[in-house]
Amino acid sequence: MNVLLDSSNFHEEWAYERFSRFIDQTTRITVIPFAFHEDWVKDNDEWRACYDRVNGKFYKGIVDPFLHFGVSEAHIRWVNYFESTASDLSELLKSTDIIYFIGGFPDRTINRLIELDMIESINAFKGIIMGWSAGAFMQSAKYYIAPDKYYKVYSRQTGLNHINDFVVQVHYSGGAEQIESMNKFIRDTGLRVYTLERNSAVIAKDDQLELIGNAKEYRGYCPLYKVDI
Repeated sequence: MNVLLDSSNFHEEWAYERFSRFIDQTTRITVIPFAFHEDWVKDNDEWRACYDRVNGKFYKGIVDPFLHFGVSEAHIRWVNYFESTASDLSELLKSTDIIYFIGGFPDRTINRLIELDMIESINAFKGIIMGWSAGAFMQSAKYYIAPDKYYKVYSRQTGLNHINDFVVQVHYSGGAEQIESMNKFIRDTGLRVYTLERNSAVIAKDDQLELIGNAKEYRGYCPLYKVDI
């Protein structure tokens, strides 16, 4: 199962009932926080300043949503880019129910997984892959990045080999560059695009899709007729 979110607030009322069907006190989570910019996190000390349990500035925001479902902190394990190996991840995944990817830069996450030889283990994982923002984008085998304040131009990207028939546009605003990017991607690939904004998620399981909250299928371009509608 793949869970694609716009943000990390899945513990709130709009999503809690649905997510409580697969997150509870027995759930074991492996967090892979690889979406950081290299100018912001350059070494292990800076990584720990972000994600360490004691003083990490992002730790609470990542962990708290799971705690609302009764997950024990002891059941939330972390993959450290500067310390963890492919063997470490492989061992973790033997007792993992959910792999969790955080927001940031999706292409950097994929590049780091490739660099550390972790892609094969992730692609072979049979549990739940869950992520928000960048962690949602990169779950599709083919995805795109629309221009924004961090990415200056449209680009096509290669993600995980888990979703092959659709992509998501996170932080959807209806802006011209997003619309142009979605239309281009649909024209080039024929794949569907689903828009995510605040309080929205897509759950994909066994070829079935469930749109939650504000998630919608984008219908601005119809590749069959090659016209804007």
